[in-house]
Amino acid sequence: MAFALPARLFSAARPDPDANVAAASDTPRPELTGAEARSEERVPISAGAMLVAHQTALQPVTIADLSRHGCCLDGDCKALRPGQFISIKIGKIERLAAIVRWVDEDRAGVEFTRALQPQAFEYHMRELSLD
Repeated sequence: MAFALPARLFSAARPDPDANVAAASDTPRPELTGAEARSEERVPISAGAMLVAHQTALQPVTIADLSRHGCCLDGDCKALRPGQFISIKIGKIERLAAIVRWVDEDRAGVEFTRALQPQAFEYHMRELSLD
């Protein structure tokens, strides 16, 4: 049995080669970074956590702020690289998978691979406040 493949697979992820590239570049668009790129404000907090990167032993860090979409880590973050996948263990809470977005000295900003549901975010905030 033969299957017909569609002409374009994953067209949303690939640019259209026939599209007018010049028209898209005519409109200046500032690149968003840091707080400007966030969809929600982060809540300032100071809570201990454990970082797992490169399948190494757990490394202590401090969560400096938290939102449903990510957090800022304080601690020995020099070995982290933007684009790297890590996980963060917070107390008794399961590990949260994340991707490193930026690193600056002993701080790193990470985005969770799955945004926390509002109820889960509230739970995490209560648990972290108890530390």
